[in-house]
Amino acid sequence: MKLFLITGSSGIGKSTILPFLKKHLSGEFEIHDFDEKLTEEVTMNGRLLNDWRMETTKYWIDLAEENLKSSKSTVVVGLIYPSEVKQLNPKILYDFCLLDTSDEKIQERLMGKRFSSPEKIAGLKEATSQTPEEFIQENKHLMERLRDKVRAVNGKIIYTTEDTPEQTANKI
Repeated sequence: MKLFLITGSSGIGKSTILPFLKKHLSGEFEIHDFDEKLTEEVTMNGRLLNDWRMETTKYWIDLAEENLKSSKSTVVVGLIYPSEVKQLNPKILYDFCLLDTSDEKIQERLMGKRFSSPEKIAGLKEATSQTPEEFIQENKHLMERLRDKVRAVNGKIIYTTEDTPEQTANKI
């Protein structure tokens, strides 16, 4: 029994695989979206994001420790950094999985979903002070860093470019 962490940038498909993971994994797993704890205040104020992410990472680690006492593994899907997990609890057993795809696919997914209307673009600008193009570029750089960080902890990298959400969940 351990903590399984599935990470990746915005637009990679983390949220879309959740129902499939819940469907395919047995009762020995408790599956969560990292952002279940996200508040409107944090969403609208990017300066709060780093502290919120650390607090939320700690919350999921603590939950995983409780679940371990009941012989249950915990799966958390969201933007999670290996270094933060290690910093918060160096003793917990965990495995990292990075969902990866091409830069073009990330851009296509974000432009088609996240930034599909002027209202959504205005919300992005208000929350992050970024344009969609700046946000996408930041996500491309984030993926480069995540690849290195997940490799450093011997995590698994799953390429999702051509996969449906269910196919990705099956690979996990």
